[in-house]
Amino acid sequence: MKKIYEFSYRDILKREENIILRKLKFVRRLNRIFNVLIKYVESEKIEFAYVRNLLPWNYLSIKFIKQLKKLTKFVILDVPTYPYKKELSKINLVIDNIFNRFVGKNINLVVTTADIEKIYGVRTIKITNGIDVKKYKLKKNIKKDGEFHLIGVANVSLWHGYDRVINGLYEYYKNDPRIKVIFHVVGEGKELNNLKKLTEEKKLNSYVIFHGFKTGDELDNLYDISDVAVGSLGLHRIGLLKSSVLKVREYCARGIPFIISSYDEDFDKEFEFMLKFPSDETPIEIEEILKFYERIKSKNYSLFMRKYAEEHLSWNNKMGKLLKEIK
Repeated sequence: MKKIYEFSYRDILKREENIILRKLKFVRRLNRIFNVLIKYVESEKIEFAYVRNLLPWNYLSIKFIKQLKKLTKFVILDVPTYPYKKELSKINLVIDNIFNRFVGKNINLVVTTADIEKIYGVRTIKITNGIDVKKYKLKKNIKKDGEFHLIGVANVSLWHGYDRVINGLYEYYKNDPRIKVIFHVVGEGKELNNLKKLTEEKKLNSYVIFHGFKTGDELDNLYDISDVAVGSLGLHRIGLLKSSVLKVREYCARGIPFIISSYDEDFDKEFEFMLKFPSDETPIEIEEILKFYERIKSKNYSLFMRKYAEEHLSWNNKMGKLLKEIK
């Protein structure tokens, strides 16, 4: 493969006050992008196509993979979450149910993290998510007297479970806190307004900061001042107890310890720079995070985590298994 042509729905969906106009613009832009990709595949004579799940499946996405099937030798579909029904809104679920029956006819193999033999009626190969480690800057550890900083970076959704952290901060500050703990929420998303309301109700505005979407130096600077990152804490809400979350892999590549609540097979019990909480609705115990950090702060954890990401989480490591399967 000569090049990788990568896009996401979020990149092409701009804010519009009128939801109908927004949807129409989204459809037009999506159609243009699919057309550009098909022309690229055709002109470059691409033999293998690797497509991430295009949810909800719709007329345009089915047309796209059908064209890929005609132009290439092998179409691989990456299904990062399965089952995924609870991730979709009611209307998107209806649309997906109409069109997902056509997926299996137009793909050769499914890559997934789920323990299931077939998806869309097509054989699967189990591979946990990988990342381009070099894409992420190693964090600096900036000392902050009397403060402890948490960071959560996401397209904020219900399954990220950030409300558990906010509720945990509420419990923490009800007692006599030994250190000021601040939670930085970075990103936008459907759940953001609920988190802001919860923060207001709990009177935690001084301790929960909503930064909105950040990239580049602004995002790097927020990582630099943070001590521990927050992974997904609510995957049980969509029926998942196992995970292979990309953001956690980014945290590892950046060299920042993190917390999660689901099982991730890329990080076993011996991985000491991860703290696992129960997959339930209990508030996150902030004191446990502080104790966790006390145990590891004297160790050179950032460099260790970076090396671990290079050896275990990179796409080079993950794709070896897939290439053998294709051959």
